[in-house]
Amino acid sequence: MALSNMYDQPTVSPRKRSLTQLREWKKVEWKKKLRRFEKAEEKIKKFPLGPQYKAGLRRPSPVWRLFPRQKLAFDFARCCKQDVHVFACEVEGESENGQRKYLVTTYEQFWDMYSVLHPNMDGHFYEVIPEGATSHLYFDLEFSKVVNPGSDGVTMVSTLIRYVCWFLKKKYNLTCTEEHVLDLESSTEEKFSHHLIFHLPGAAFQDNRHAGNFVHEMCEKLHLCCDKQHRLADDAELQELVAAVPGLDQLFVKNKDGERVLFIDEGVYTKNRNFRLYKSTKLGRRAPLIVAPLCKYKLQEGSKASWEGSKASWDKQVFLDSLVSNVR
Repeated sequence: MALSNMYDQPTVSPRKRSLTQLREWKKVEWKKKLRRFEKAEEKIKKFPLGPQYKAGLRRPSPVWRLFPRQKLAFDFARCCKQDVHVFACEVEGESENGQRKYLVTTYEQFWDMYSVLHPNMDGHFYEVIPEGATSHLYFDLEFSKVVNPGSDGVTMVSTLIRYVCWFLKKKYNLTCTEEHVLDLESSTEEKFSHHLIFHLPGAAFQDNRHAGNFVHEMCEKLHLCCDKQHRLADDAELQELVAAVPGLDQLFVKNKDGERVLFIDEGVYTKNRNFRLYKSTKLGRRAPLIVAPLCKYKLQEGSKASWEGSKASWDKQVFLDSLVSNVR
């Protein structure tokens, strides 16, 4: 019977094999071991473990926990004694359907991992802005360059910053300039994309929902200001705005459906919003979020970094200042 053939050739132990058989056996075993190493390497590349991190008197104790669900990550973070935060990550081969993993760690440890394992800016990480957390004012700006070939994104950003500063002064009596605005970009030939983070002198918003309410109010005023049907002669404040910030009508673009819209995304102020990190790319894209060439932001007083200082300390400070919920 064919079944009996299974027992015709007894297994030969490595000690009783000939030299040639032993060499072949070692080759097979080595290939198996090599494949295990390759699989482990692939797994680490998808979502690396934290590198060795040494705690000290001035550095927090190491915390590095990965969760499949955002709620689990926040539940764990609330129980930690350390000042930990939640980050989201898109994982190659697993996040194509929109599912992300969530990491709980400190800012210090995250940056140590991030700067070492992703020097080529190929990570896919996001800050998770916690519900109810004090927040900087932030903006997500974008439009299609293909649909809007005549739009000058750089000029539009400058105009928007002047308008926001005017509105902050009018509403809260806060003085703000371009030096208080960190401008990050990830534009491509097809798409204009910038993030703005405002570091208001001595002030911040109660949470990102309140920041969103401010942005919505600001956008409503923009629509009124640029609406040809609206009579500016009957609105002294709008007249003042038009005189103070010329070119506001340039902040409008066409979307893919040909509709006239602002280049401000008003949908990024939701609960536990994921906001892309400095030097990260979206999964499947090759445009990392970096400091815009014309950014005039002045690093916060008291920071050890400066525009002329070491690249490592400068990068770390930009990372910290780019975090919406990192309000000091």
